[in-house]
Amino acid sequence: MSTTKRINLFVFAAMVIFSNVRATEISTVTLVGPGVWHTHTRIPEVPWDMHIMTIDLQNPYITLESSKGEDQLFAREGTSVAAARKSHPGHRVIGAVNGDFYNVETGEPINAQIVNGHIIHRPTGRPTFAVSRDSIPFIEYMSMSGVLVDDSGTGNAIHGVNQSRNSDQLVMFNDFYGATTATNEFGTEVVCTLVSEPVVNDTVRVVVTAKYADAGNAQIPDDELVFSGHGASAAFLNDHVAIGDTLRYLMRFSGVNESVLVNAIGGNPMIVQNGAPVNDDGIRHPRTSVGWDESGRYLYFFVVDGRQPSLSLGVTLGELGQLMAERGVWRGLNLDGGGSSTFVIQGQIKNTPSDGGERRVSNHMLVVSSAPIGALDSLAFI
Repeated sequence: MSTTKRINLFVFAAMVIFSNVRATEISTVTLVGPGVWHTHTRIPEVPWDMHIMTIDLQNPYITLESSKGEDQLFAREGTSVAAARKSHPGHRVIGAVNGDFYNVETGEPINAQIVNGHIIHRPTGRPTFAVSRDSIPFIEYMSMSGVLVDDSGTGNAIHGVNQSRNSDQLVMFNDFYGATTATNEFGTEVVCTLVSEPVVNDTVRVVVTAKYADAGNAQIPDDELVFSGHGASAAFLNDHVAIGDTLRYLMRFSGVNESVLVNAIGGNPMIVQNGAPVNDDGIRHPRTSVGWDESGRYLYFFVVDGRQPSLSLGVTLGELGQLMAERGVWRGLNLDGGGSSTFVIQGQIKNTPSDGGERRVSNHMLVVSSAPIGALDSLAFI
């Protein structure tokens, strides 16, 4: 038994209809930690084998965080490995699932990612799942913009994060990118220390600790930022920024009513809107998804195994959307699936990945408990 008590709440069988086929659901629900439940459902007639994590976003002990493989933009890491690495006293990762689609050669995610306020990757036109500082979930099509402002109020647009710097651009780098900016000498770079918590959609203050004119490839110290300018943006840094200055930057993600975002991952496509399934591809695969109920209080992670005829055939996007909607999901997003689909509870992989073992993936979503060891807060039957 894990350090957090796990209580079997109930086992039940129910008759439900999916795709006009009557099937028997055999489900076991287990309390994982305060405000977090694991439901394992078997539908043997298909067969389907499904795992659902239910999270009470109003529970004060629970937070959602994204993680990047090995804390590097260009890296991959198993979901259970990331969960173990990120877990420590007072910050116990009690659940995790795999995240976004990614470049299999480099490990770079396809869409946006925010890790505890740090932008790892920009939005790319696909839906993004994000969580605000107030634990409000969003699934929206987002775009990114930004500005760096000196102490006189003069600003310069930030054109990108953790990406190649092009003509006249100002790019912000953090240590997820690597040890250095990998830029050429035709620009100016300033190194900054954070003096307020990093977030998206609110102002962040930094202090300049180093400045390099007509130089590139600056070191990116741990937990610090580098602003790298070329052309007109280099001129802004040369004319307006000095060592010791306090600067402000504001990075915006659109589509969330200016809510302050702290964690996000991408996915594709949207599969539940207004409580009804949308989109279908007609092909059954293992799938991972995320969604929440109409109240916005309960968030759900789903993993349905597949490509294993004796265990689970997998689901189409339409079938997954239907399964989610039947369970009260109001808005839902498909995440990376296939051999990437992984469902972790208390450090253990609970599903059966179709590759025969855990796949190293680009990023993950973690469910973190700050509850004292042994605490079971807000026990409820839902």
